[in-house]
Amino acid sequence: MLLVMATRKPLPALAATSTPSDAGRHPAASPAGSAPLRQAEEDQKITEFPERIPQLATTVREGLLADGLLAVWRPRQRAVFVNDAVGGVRAAAALLQVAPSQTSRWAKGESVPSMEQARMLIDVDHVVAHALLVWADADGVQDWLSTPNGHLDNLRPIDWIRQHGTADVVDALRAEAAGAYV
Repeated sequence: MLLVMATRKPLPALAATSTPSDAGRHPAASPAGSAPLRQAEEDQKITEFPERIPQLATTVREGLLADGLLAVWRPRQRAVFVNDAVGGVRAAAALLQVAPSQTSRWAKGESVPSMEQARMLIDVDHVVAHALLVWADADGVQDWLSTPNGHLDNLRPIDWIRQHGTADVVDALRAEAAGAYV
């Protein structure tokens, strides 16, 4: 298994890993650190570190990387996308079953989701991207995610995602785009 991550500079020795008091905080999330973070996103360079996978796995699970490096799975960008695509922070929070302040903090890079919240955020991000191929507006996407669907045993797509993942939900979206009704 090979870990590929975006960074501005070569990965230093991971002596400065996060501590329990750091959990949920991105090292560069402070206002003073936001400019370097934006610069890091603009100056991405792909670097491989197969020998450090065990050390990195711990920090990736926590959603952070040492020395201000970006989380590999980009929680901030996913939260911004989902918030915008479904009609705002409150709508995203309702779909993800978290407090609106939580999705707001994720979008600002002030905190990262827990493992379960991260899985759901990634799944909703995936489905919302597909839904935007069918409907070009947030209302259509949010309505579809929150309405019982015959392709999904009359469960709401958002509930199906929680229970079964995204594969059948994406198939239901494709059926909807093709004009199939159940």
